[in-house]
Amino acid sequence: MPALCCCACRGTRCWPAWVCSPGGCNSPPVLPPHWKAALLISLLTLLLVPLAALGLGVVGWQPKWPQQLALWLLLNLGGAILAEELLFRGLLQTWLLQRLGTLLGIGLTALLFGAAHWPFSPLFAAVAMLAGLGYGLAFHFSGRLWLAMLLHLAVNLCHVLLLTYPLRMA
Repeated sequence: MPALCCCACRGTRCWPAWVCSPGGCNSPPVLPPHWKAALLISLLTLLLVPLAALGLGVVGWQPKWPQQLALWLLLNLGGAILAEELLFRGLLQTWLLQRLGTLLGIGLTALLFGAAHWPFSPLFAAVAMLAGLGYGLAFHFSGRLWLAMLLHLAVNLCHVLLLTYPLRMA
C-alpha cells in the first residue's frame, strides 16, 4: 500500500491522497467543489503578478529562451517551490486558518510570504505578497496543494521567460 494512499483499502487502484475523491481509493478523482473559483484565481494571479512586477519597476520586459531551462525548472520546482508551498500553504496557512479564520489566515500567510522575499527588495516583497495571496486562494478553493505549486511554477516560469531575471538591474 503506498504511503500517500487516502484510505486503508486493499484495492488495486489506489489514488494518491492529493487526488482522492470522497468515494475513496477505488473511485476516480473528482474536481473540488470550488474548482471554478480556483481556476479563475489562478488565471488572475498568472496575469496580475507579472503586470504588478512590471508596473512597480521590479522587472523589465525581456523575452528569452534560456539554454538551461530544464535544469532551472527542476531546481525551481524541486527546491524553492516545493519548500515554499509546503511551508507557507501546507503548514502555515492551514494552521492559521484553523486559528484565525479564512480571511486572516490567508492574508497573514501572504504577508509572511512577502516578508520572506524582502531581502530581494521591498517592492519585490510586495509582488511576492500578491503572488502569495493568489497561491493561498488557489489552495484554499481547490483544497489541493499541487495547484498552488503549479501556479507558483507558472508565475516563476513567466518571470524567467518574459521578464528580466532575477530582477531589473539598476
